[in-house]
Amino acid sequence: MRQGWAEVEAATFVDNWHIGAICEHLQAVTAGQIAKLVINVPPGLGKSLLTSVFWPAWEWASNPTVRWLFASYDQRLKCPRLGPLPCLDL
Repeated sequence: MRQGWAEVEAATFVDNWHIGAICEHLQAVTAGQIAKLVINVPPGLGKSLLTSVFWPAWEWASNPTVRWLFASYDQRLKCPRLGPLPCLDL
């Protein structure tokens, strides 16, 4: 994630404990150790990039057959700054 940050985000990457905690939990979801995960952190802390860009790219690197569907209840909650397929940039 640190290596790919500059490819999809203009802001400088600043590491913090919450980034590692989210990544560990996403890895546990991938491993089947967690079935349902809610990530509840304030806006602007990278959860959209982690869950919608870096995690799928990380999974696709090890299992290209995995498929994803992303949805939101509100059109305004989509990530316009990320563009249509930011994982392809990685």
